[in-house]
Amino acid sequence: MGELRPLGDDLNDASRALAEAMRELFEGLHVSVRRYAVRRHRDPGTFSRYLNGTRLPPWQVINDLFADLAEHRGTAVTTEAVEFVRRLYASAVDAAPSPKRAVEILEQQLADADRASGWSSVRGDVLGDALLDRTERIADLQARLNQLEADRSAEPAGPGGEEMTEDLRRHVLVVGAQCADAGWLDRLEEAARGLHSVLTDPAFGVCVARTGEHPSLLAGATIASDDIRRAVREAVRRAGEENAVLVVAILGHGFTPTRGADLYYMAADSTGTAGSAINVRQLLLEAVDEPGVEGIIALIDTNHAASAMPDSRSLADGLREGRTRCGRSRR
Repeated sequence: MGELRPLGDDLNDASRALAEAMRELFEGLHVSVRRYAVRRHRDPGTFSRYLNGTRLPPWQVINDLFADLAEHRGTAVTTEAVEFVRRLYASAVDAAPSPKRAVEILEQQLADADRASGWSSVRGDVLGDALLDRTERIADLQARLNQLEADRSAEPAGPGGEEMTEDLRRHVLVVGAQCADAGWLDRLEEAARGLHSVLTDPAFGVCVARTGEHPSLLAGATIASDDIRRAVREAVRRAGEENAVLVVAILGHGFTPTRGADLYYMAADSTGTAGSAINVRQLLLEAVDEPGVEGIIALIDTNHAASAMPDSRSLADGLREGRTRCGRSRR
């Protein structure tokens, strides 16, 4: 922290409080501003101004700090800490000297967390190879789940005036299908089992595990496209019946037929054509529109994973008419 200048006397109280909170988070990483900025592909000077309180950062910058601190410590940042910094951030936005800048920040936040009463969420996460390490994966996932809980606790009252504070049940489906046509992935089943273990651990993901005819984990070399479609439909149906959040994790091979096209996931019977694979974006859109489903969290670890994210127009045309929250991974 020696390279950071003392906070200026001309900062307003809200900006000072936010800067102090960000500095505390950053200090826990034990890394220089320049090195962290390079790691995050950000300009060191701009990031320094964020920490000095002279420039208001996008919320994603703070969210990245939470995730990186959780990874560094091997333990998740608490929901209470996220909520506390969120309140500081909201105060800093309110106190921003430039109305235009404040509007820009709020628009970014609305894109990340629409606080409408009929909320649901679709999160497309690109989980890199480093997430195959169990410790890092646990910290990263728990930080994301805590972030969702913090988002949810900030929701306004529902249509009937009731506060949305009850605990939500979480269902899960983890898919790790091998595809011989695309090449064998040595650690795929291990990664899928490890991720499923984290998500269903009562101390971490708190999702409901299922066995039997419709298990919550599908992994191996015999998982066909129709198996996955049936499993997703069943998981969505059950989540809708229990008004639950559904976590869908998809690991393996993916491709886009053309630049900017939808992501297609490859199963055991896929051959590299769109007709033989699964349109992940369409799969998520159908899940979002299932009555009763309180939210969808999508964890996508494939090639071209960003192409799984539904576009805003598709969401607006669905049954929820755009009342959907979309967030992107830090990777």
